[in-house]
Amino acid sequence: LGEFQLADSMLTQAVSVAQGDRSPDSTAGGEVPLELQGVLLNNLGNERAIAGDTLGALAAYRESAETARGAGQALGAAQADANAARAALELGRQSEARRATPRPQACTAHSWSPIAGARSSARRRTRP
Repeated sequence: LGEFQLADSMLTQAVSVAQGDRSPDSTAGGEVPLELQGVLLNNLGNERAIAGDTLGALAAYRESAETARGAGQALGAAQADANAARAALELGRQSEARRATPRPQACTAHSWSPIAGARSSARRRTRP
């Protein structure tokens, strides 16, 4: 606890590697899925919020939401948007917080389709 600079540095480096900014000495290979990039950015926002860097947190949450939307991850986008709204409120930016607040329709049935598909498959296997 309390090693915010180290945590920020490590998360920032993880985001950079995930986004393809690999240094010559990097051992990471292949492309990192957008879903993971969105999660890393949201985690970076969380770390910055805990460290008291609300403006930095807001920027990370915004980028996380856009990345998640680009990956078709409505739930991840809604989580990042909710975090961005909270950060905007802490900064006294009420109108920005309202714009960032996720709407219920943002988490569509499509975002839950893997779960629904797994349940229906399980039901088919257990029926005679």
